[in-house]
Amino acid sequence: MSGPTFSDLSPGVVVEGPILPEPVEVLAVVPMGVSVKLIGKGLRTGQVRDPILDAAQLAQLTLTPKDPP
Repeated sequence: MSGPTFSDLSPGVVVEGPILPEPVEVLAVVPMGVSVKLIGKGLRTGQVRDPILDAAQLAQLTLTPKDPP
């Protein structure tokens, strides 16, 4: 099974992984060529996080849907 893709990122999704200091709720996603800028809010600190991620970095993340089944 492959990891998450850029199309999996949408507002309300929570992402976490080794490249983020805390779980982050996605507020917006901005395409940037072969990368994407994720704009989100840290769930522990409330700080805005805005990393630019390529496909390899995105593959390291775990996504939790905004509406889990």
